[in-house]
Amino acid sequence: MGKGSAGSSRKRQVQGYRSEIKGLRFEQKVASYFSKKGWNITIRKPLYGGEIDIYGEQEDLFSGKSYLLVECKDKEHVSAKDVMHFMKKVTDFHNHQPIDLLGQKPSVKAVLAYTGEIDKDAKKVAFRPKIEFKKF
Repeated sequence: MGKGSAGSSRKRQVQGYRSEIKGLRFEQKVASYFSKKGWNITIRKPLYGGEIDIYGEQEDLFSGKSYLLVECKDKEHVSAKDVMHFMKKVTDFHNHQPIDLLGQKPSVKAVLAYTGEIDKDAKKVAFRPKIEFKKF
């Protein structure tokens, strides 16, 4: 291998680290927002074979436990494929929740937090489960 190959590999590695740090900063910003809204937050929580960027729980005396699942997209365009991937995570999570004494599953709020633009078809696919979109 030539010197250029090692240099370009190192450059890609540095870009990867920068991207990872940028993404983590965005996740922390979004987590702070939801924490201030009363959610108990965990960043990058492993769930059912995958990982959720931001996971939150709230307990209410009357309605019981509620869950928050947030997918963070700090990029120029959020695609329908991004939304569908998140919908699968939300569906998998919901399917693993137990049914309570009244025959109901707990409330799950799903939010896609983003910085760029949403492709025109992305919001059209986010109907079941319902995904909220929040621009930061």
